[in-house]
Amino acid sequence: MSDKTSEAKVHFRSNAKVHEVDLRIREANVRLCQLCLWRNRKGIGFHIAPSSSSLPVICMVESNSPASAGGLKICDAILAVNNKNISEANYQQATTIIKTALNTKGRVDLLVVEQKFYKELKKNDISMISSSAKILVTPHSMPADFFNFPKHQPRTCDIHVNQDNKTFGFEVVSGDDNIGIYIQEVAPDSAASNAGLRKSDRIIEINGTYIEQDSNMNYQHYLWIAQASVYVDIGDDKSKLEATKLFEFVLYENPLHDNARLNLAILHFNPSHVHALETCAIVGLQMNHPTEAFIDLNQVLHFQPSSAPLLANRSVIQQFLDDNRNQSC
Repeated sequence: MSDKTSEAKVHFRSNAKVHEVDLRIREANVRLCQLCLWRNRKGIGFHIAPSSSSLPVICMVESNSPASAGGLKICDAILAVNNKNISEANYQQATTIIKTALNTKGRVDLLVVEQKFYKELKKNDISMISSSAKILVTPHSMPADFFNFPKHQPRTCDIHVNQDNKTFGFEVVSGDDNIGIYIQEVAPDSAASNAGLRKSDRIIEINGTYIEQDSNMNYQHYLWIAQASVYVDIGDDKSKLEATKLFEFVLYENPLHDNARLNLAILHFNPSHVHALETCAIVGLQMNHPTEAFIDLNQVLHFQPSSAPLLANRSVIQQFLDDNRNQSC
């Protein structure tokens, strides 16, 4: 009786352990990417970061490549190649193993995990991880939309959202040394997908601002500001709350960010209230936006046309604007 009870307990713990690992694997987005070469394209389409560390990490996935079609992502850590553990391999060893597989068979299976989850999964057996990984297979030939897609041509993707669908529908990731911004994933049937944004695209500009060489922190600010501006345009209470959160995210990272400070201040004012408009003007002056401050003061003067302090402030701003205009000429 006791032996059977003991066996039952051991069996139960084993199942619980497998279930726990399986849940972690799902959270970590572990994938078995089965990649193959295409006849009409040179190379598999990804690069491993040269590093002194022993963990091979993907630093680049080319757009419209077998690697992109097979689910490989920037910042993926390679755990195994063709079921062989290479998590401790250096850069040269990893690239040699992968190139050998491609040269001999024209295909390679990569077991990968998002790098940030690697330490959590490292203590688990590779075979257990592999058996629970999501399998993604590259098509045997280049898809028609890949083949017909214009190469090496910058394009503008106008992403339009509305009150029913307020999300952009894409994820981004930074490039080497946190420089450059790449599209990590595009959600199907999303605003980004409908605008023609594609996985592995590199973002050059956001709303007319050149950001190609910006750092990870700066490009995130641009995206937050862009998203917040959309919420402000939508205008309902829930959207304004979301906009407030995004502007506050920017200010947490950079307390002197002009755009975020000005927009956040305006969001919390009632434009129909005289004191609110006057405060907007003060904020505009503090942010070195004299034109906006001048407009706000004019609105206040509609309510208090004989206010001596307001008239004096408007005169000072008017003189400042005239002086700047004369210097420009």
